[in-house]
Amino acid sequence: MKKALLAVLVYVLVVGGLLMTRYSEGLNATFDLGIHDQACWLVYHGLNPFLSSRGLQVQADHFSPMAYLLAPLYLIWDDPRMLLLVQTLVLGSGAIPVYLLARRRVQSRGLALLLACLYLCQPCLMFANFFDFHFTTLLSTPLLWACYGLEANDRRAYYAGLLTALCCSETAPMSMLGLIPLAWLRSGWRRALLTLLVAGCGLTVSLNSVRWHNNGVATQYTNLYSHWGKSGKEVVVNILSHPFKTFWELNTHDNREYLLQIFGPVAFTPMAGPLELLPAAPVLAGNLLSWRESQHTIRYHYMVGILPFVMWAACAGTARLEKRCPRRPLGWLLVIACVVGILVGPLHPEEWPPSMAARQQALLDVQEVISDNASLSVENSLGGVLSHRRDAYLFPNPFQTAAWGSRRQALVDQSCLGLDPMMPGAWRRSLSRRPVDYIITDPGALGGFPFIPPDRAYFLGETCASPDYGLIYARNGVAVFAKGSPRRRPPRVVRPQSEWWIQRQHLDEFRATY
Repeated sequence: MKKALLAVLVYVLVVGGLLMTRYSEGLNATFDLGIHDQACWLVYHGLNPFLSSRGLQVQADHFSPMAYLLAPLYLIWDDPRMLLLVQTLVLGSGAIPVYLLARRRVQSRGLALLLACLYLCQPCLMFANFFDFHFTTLLSTPLLWACYGLEANDRRAYYAGLLTALCCSETAPMSMLGLIPLAWLRSGWRRALLTLLVAGCGLTVSLNSVRWHNNGVATQYTNLYSHWGKSGKEVVVNILSHPFKTFWELNTHDNREYLLQIFGPVAFTPMAGPLELLPAAPVLAGNLLSWRESQHTIRYHYMVGILPFVMWAACAGTARLEKRCPRRPLGWLLVIACVVGILVGPLHPEEWPPSMAARQQALLDVQEVISDNASLSVENSLGGVLSHRRDAYLFPNPFQTAAWGSRRQALVDQSCLGLDPMMPGAWRRSLSRRPVDYIITDPGALGGFPFIPPDRAYFLGETCASPDYGLIYARNGVAVFAKGSPRRRPPRVVRPQSEWWIQRQHLDEFRATY
């Protein structure tokens, strides 16, 4: 156990240190550190929990009681980096239940330690850790403790894991539904029935909570399966009643590559423990059948409901392989898998962005220029650092609605292909009417969510030409426009790119085709 704890410590120090560097250089975005930091900050200060960064109440986007559990941590350190550290600690500590699961299955302590290290080296774990912060990402470790509780017949660990998981996301009940067959086989029908009760109550409470906080409108994320039906019930019925269509939707090139990304870094050992892999089926199917491309890759946080069961199955599969082959080759197989996991994850040199120390100074300057109570419209790439306030909008909100609110269009906007820009006159009138103190942009970047590059250049150019906002800071890749400041000629990097309208026409042709 001491060596497993040492592995956790190494993970926390390495990944935590890199995350602090990324934050200081402004590499954390409004989507999603800014959203979650603003949620905790509003709860901590007892303010109306309306997220100006997202256009929703805290509990209207996702069911997230975790916001109220984490908010008191700002008493210790009132800074967005507190959330990054908590996430790193929680994800890293998941190696402990993995080690305990492995010790119950494999005879060799060395193999058990290697499995714990294999968990820490998983690229999907590190990608989730590096992809800003999400309450949902914290789901992984409670589910691992629930797996251990079921394996060891430890009721306290099992139910504590389930209840903690429910506080992280409304998707947790889907993983619990997958646990029901194993609960029946391992602990009898009573445990399975209680698991069903917890999952059913959790799903009902979470979905109705989202609906209530969203003024009677159901969760917008059902729209991720709009090609299957208009409601959650219709989606499930159509998936089950059209098995051939479902098969062909699952059997795509992107999905096959996604499965390879999941099982390759664990050396395909979960294939030898298929029963323990079964609880991953509901969430995995949800990812495979969604139209959102980010759910078909391990580079985001959508793996957190799958990874616990992949590691549980890896422990079971390794135990079976241990009985049939020598330990030394099996140990080397796990070592190679650890190395592969590091090489294909975010620690690979090609994944790490170039140093942006100059922008670090710019962010410090900006924080000195603007007051703590000022309202901002901030580009996504800078929003994670500047979200510690009540009014911190994702640019171009609130002047033009984009990726904001509970509309289906908000999900389309997040694909960076759905935004229809205002005409110049309408945009300048909106700039004049909206009471936002500062517009903060990152004009040197090649692109910026939720825009495509030509749309972004257009918006920046029109903002430069507006008589209502004057440029007060332009240095080290960051530009700040203040409401009511005298207008002056901006640097070239802030002005719109040429030929943007031609690029826009090419995008329109692409949309018409697809």
